[in-house]
Amino acid sequence: MSRAFLNKRAIFLILIIFLLLTINTVPAQGENTRGFFNDSGPIEITSDKLTADSENNKAVFEGNVVAKQGKTILKAQWMEVRYTEKGEIKSIHAKGAVSVENLSRKITSAEVIYYKDRGMIVFTGSPEATDRNTIIKGTKITYYLDSGNSVVENSYVIIKKTEDKDGT
Repeated sequence: MSRAFLNKRAIFLILIIFLLLTINTVPAQGENTRGFFNDSGPIEITSDKLTADSENNKAVFEGNVVAKQGKTILKAQWMEVRYTEKGEIKSIHAKGAVSVENLSRKITSAEVIYYKDRGMIVFTGSPEATDRNTIIKGTKITYYLDSGNSVVENSYVIIKKTEDKDGT
């Protein structure tokens, strides 16, 4: 298999993995999907401790943090959410055994930062993205929501062979 084909396939798989990790449902017409979680439903967050700072428009969740929206689940030990005065999320910063799951897709890292205004998500600390047939590792993974492009620094990709229905 040529290296160019493998690179194109790896880039395509990265795009699919992160698109599916960051968007949990097919949006209705006109629905905003730019976001770590989309804007289509409530985000439910649980943790051992919550410190709300309304003067600075931020909330810090500590210990066993679980954020859910639809079929997307983020888990971490610490998470800071910054928001506008209207309550819209501006950024999410999570660290400590971070895991983002959506159906059969998962990405783990030591830290993740979602920047809504920049339209990007940055995973650091040995990030690893997996689905049924692909594993992508690197030292830093940056996903650009608007373009769908990903940059994986120091990348390592494993593409598992899939079997056809007839077992070949």
